[in-house]
Amino acid sequence: MVFSAGDGEADLLAKWMIVAAVGTLGACSAVAPPYGRYSRAVIFGIRFPLLDAKLGWILMECPNVLMSLWFLLYGSDETCLKSPVNLALLSMFVLHYVNRSFVFPFRTRGGRPMPVPMMLFGALFVSINSYLQCTHLLRSRIYPNSWFGDPRFIIGAATFSAGMFINCQSDGILRRLRRPGETGYKIPQGGMFAYVSGANYFGECVGWIGFAIAGWSLPATAFALYTLSNLAPRARKHHLWYLEKFREGYPAGRKALVPFVW
Repeated sequence: MVFSAGDGEADLLAKWMIVAAVGTLGACSAVAPPYGRYSRAVIFGIRFPLLDAKLGWILMECPNVLMSLWFLLYGSDETCLKSPVNLALLSMFVLHYVNRSFVFPFRTRGGRPMPVPMMLFGALFVSINSYLQCTHLLRSRIYPNSWFGDPRFIIGAATFSAGMFINCQSDGILRRLRRPGETGYKIPQGGMFAYVSGANYFGECVGWIGFAIAGWSLPATAFALYTLSNLAPRARKHHLWYLEKFREGYPAGRKALVPFVW
């Protein structure tokens, strides 16, 4: 059994995140968020300043790590902090964002500049989500040690680990496509790219679905759904972009995000 010490605030915020996911799905299906290959300075007819890609990624993603650190030092409930399961789940969350904030940007070669509004919007979302996950894991929900043996935790942790591996492996494949100084695009090969165009997005989605299963909570589920609402349309746009750019040279059986399905 998972014991709750009053999860009302986190659950309410999680419900709003699920509502926001519906809007995000529609918006991202219509227009690709302006970062990466879709980066542009002019958004809705207004020209915005651009940030170096590495700096943009760090500023956009690091609030997750900083918020988690603040909660650990100053904002946690002592009982939650003493739960090994709570800390294990928090470690999954922080591990991903340490990689995304401080490892991924410095290993990326090149990268198109990021418009300031994109960085600010991303930083706002990750701050809200970090507050949600930390409130749930460090203030509200107390997991007993027996949760380590629950099939949901075991399956979820294994799924998260697989997703993290796929995500990092796919990032590495994309990074090695370009030699120093190169800026063009090539067809990625290997790993899950043998099956989907958005292998890195597939890995991230799998990872957060695993996190949701391991925690079996509304806040983690809301985050997984929001991730899907954001990355599924982007994977689809990547897939169509590859098909248009490489035409007959692109692998015919490769799907957008879900192997063999979509």
